[in-house]
Amino acid sequence: MSAFSELRLAAGYETVTALALKSGIARKTLFSWERGHRPPWRYMTQLAEILNTDTKELAKLIWQDIPEDLCSCGCGGKKVFPTDFPQARHLAVERMCGRCGDKHVYETNKDHRSFCQSCARIRDRIVLVCVGFRDPLWKKDAAIRHSAKCVGKLEMLETALRSYNERAKQAEANPSHWGNQRDQEWRPGRYGQIKWARAFRDGKTKTFRCEACARSSFSTVLNEQKLKTFLQERKIRYGRIESRDERRELISTFLPQINPNFVAKKTKWLGGRKPGQKNKGPAFWKNVFFRIGRCVFCRKLTFSRAKNAPTRCHQICYSSWLEKQVKWLTPPKNLGAGQPVAEDSLRKYLNWAEDHYFRKKSYREIAQRDRVHFTLVQQKIDFIMASLPDPAILEKRYGRRVSALIAAAASPISRPVKSNAIF
Repeated sequence: MSAFSELRLAAGYETVTALALKSGIARKTLFSWERGHRPPWRYMTQLAEILNTDTKELAKLIWQDIPEDLCSCGCGGKKVFPTDFPQARHLAVERMCGRCGDKHVYETNKDHRSFCQSCARIRDRIVLVCVGFRDPLWKKDAAIRHSAKCVGKLEMLETALRSYNERAKQAEANPSHWGNQRDQEWRPGRYGQIKWARAFRDGKTKTFRCEACARSSFSTVLNEQKLKTFLQERKIRYGRIESRDERRELISTFLPQINPNFVAKKTKWLGGRKPGQKNKGPAFWKNVFFRIGRCVFCRKLTFSRAKNAPTRCHQICYSSWLEKQVKWLTPPKNLGAGQPVAEDSLRKYLNWAEDHYFRKKSYREIAQRDRVHFTLVQQKIDFIMASLPDPAILEKRYGRRVSALIAAAASPISRPVKSNAIF
């Protein structure tokens, strides 16, 4: 006779049918429990009331598990009632995280982790510090520079760092790779072999060189090589470039000869102005390619030159978010509730604001040109002005435009005179 049958008879139910009428459970289910099958947790409280016993004693007799006992796997956790798992047919295991102290309940009888998922990821992360690059590179005691887009610090999992180093070794073993040295690379090209500081990540010293600093080093060395080749072709004797200021002065002096197409291209970018000519307005923005979006944190506008999609957040907003959140979490993908504004719409609203404040066009004139109502133009211009970010957190090329637009909107002189045209 099973333990369930003994409890049924002790409670006064001589047949399974009588227990089925009292509990409302199917006779087929009760017969399976009579034969030794374990009832799930969602029936245990009801059975304990009908059979005149407590849940702890019922679990001891039917499940053959004792609450508050230590786990049989040796993890140090204790057995508890599986209140979060209604289909469980045995006691769950509760174990405390070794880092944060939070209690976690496991349904299975194995794989009880010492750390919760978030703490395990944080514990295995390594903080790397960017070492920058020397400028000039050949000078051992040169000043250390960092790119304007340098991330400064980088947190990586040990597994991700190992994968990165394995891919780097495979790239070095590939004959098509540029080089196999750790700190410098060689790249054959038009200006000969170029040596620059390459990107790396070292878990032992906890240092790395970011891709932005590596690109800046390559650009610096490439400009020096261009100058060297140009001076040699014109038989101009000049020693090594000793500093960054010296290189800038040489480039500004011989720029038209080194890159003759630069003047024509820059004139096109500047909206018809020649290089060095004083800017008369926002025309230098007219033909510059840029992407516009909205930050997922502050909901302000973002400007970038990304090819695939606009930037989703500002760097300063992302950094402040990282300080408040768990490091391994990913930032939100959208702005939350509401329909997002398309990039083409944001660009059109920004052009309306420029027409209104820079070119002194009224709301009605803009509306008549684009065949919309003038109140819509006013609402969207106000929306764009409220969404403009602080120019200090943007790049200079975008900060100048935002600063000029904010100053034009704040100046009462630049306010256009409303047109009396009827739309």
